[in-house]
Amino acid sequence: MKKLLIISLIFCSLTSCIEEIDLNNFANESILIVEARLTNEYQKHTVKLSKTIPLDAENTEIESNAIVRIEDSSNNVFSFSETTPGIYTSDNQFKAELTDSYVLTVNTSDGEIYTSSAQKIEGINTIDKITSEVAVNAYGEEGVSIVVSSESANKDANYYRYTYEETYKIIPPYWSNQTLKIIRDTKPFIVTRPDDLDAINGKECYNTIKSISLIQTETKSLSVNSVNYSIRFIPEYDPIIRHRYSILVNQYVQSHEAYTYFKTLDKLSTNENVFTQVQTGFFQGNLTSKNDSKKRVIGFFEVSSISKKRIFFNFFDLFTKYSRKPIDDCHVEAPKLYDSDEDPESPLILALRVRKLVYARDNEYRTDMFPGPYRLTTIDCTDCRYTEGSNIKPTFWID
Repeated sequence: MKKLLIISLIFCSLTSCIEEIDLNNFANESILIVEARLTNEYQKHTVKLSKTIPLDAENTEIESNAIVRIEDSSNNVFSFSETTPGIYTSDNQFKAELTDSYVLTVNTSDGEIYTSSAQKIEGINTIDKITSEVAVNAYGEEGVSIVVSSESANKDANYYRYTYEETYKIIPPYWSNQTLKIIRDTKPFIVTRPDDLDAINGKECYNTIKSISLIQTETKSLSVNSVNYSIRFIPEYDPIIRHRYSILVNQYVQSHEAYTYFKTLDKLSTNENVFTQVQTGFFQGNLTSKNDSKKRVIGFFEVSSISKKRIFFNFFDLFTKYSRKPIDDCHVEAPKLYDSDEDPESPLILALRVRKLVYARDNEYRTDMFPGPYRLTTIDCTDCRYTEGSNIKPTFWID
């Protein structure tokens, strides 16, 4: 009989226990996963519901057609509607108040009712500044460290969690306002180099990436309630800082219970996102089933204060003494128009038509390695619209 040691840590005055469970007893169990955070930011809040079956499965499924609501200690009820599969958005904008506590209730489509313990904002701390500093990581790589600094007189603001959105400018290394056009693909071969009127639309793009890893720190163990914490390290050669880079940092003040839950969950996780994979053990959060005390649920309903700040920097703002380290991985070649007088096909035309290479620049200095009249590369190296970016400049972007 196959057994696994399931680590079942249940909050009870912040203590824990470990028990061995026969996995076969739960082979067909559907475990609800709840991702929910309420902040003091006035907006529409979201709750994400999914489930995983069985425990050793690699994928999760969405939980649709649930009834989701949050009730505060002043008897106000905030209803949520499923806006996309598994994502529930509050019908109205609201925010967590310092004077209230909040309870999340989820009624799933199979008739189960899950409720959280009452949660409230533990403290408020505003980000004072974010700095970008040249630093060396544990592997000896030089790069940029993004450091968050804040200081709070609030003795209850001791536990912190961070998320971020980073946005960077993409400029193709071989952008050109010209292209190559095949006029004649039989001898005598003719290729011209006209202007490309659409090329300007692919000169600059922007891409945004959200953090997925768990980033936490605490000041309870320090003599002063002061945060000076590096939340992101970017190696100097990383192309995302090749030109201009921006990061928006969100700082959440957590309760001790929430901090401990996510810290432990992160240790049990098998990849960077603690909610997107099977845990090596089962970890009970602050949600329980009202129907069945043995029914398990993964997740934590968190109520936090939030502070946000954004910075920008250019590569040469930090690395002014060095040549540009971030390099592209563009393959460049310069095939001949004629390989030989006897060859019925043109290597240049074949590269353009069959291999879909595009014009990069004129080949002014021909060599044995680059014998042709034009240097060619792939289209993503000349047009940023073929990368992961968008040529629509974000509204917040400052050049």
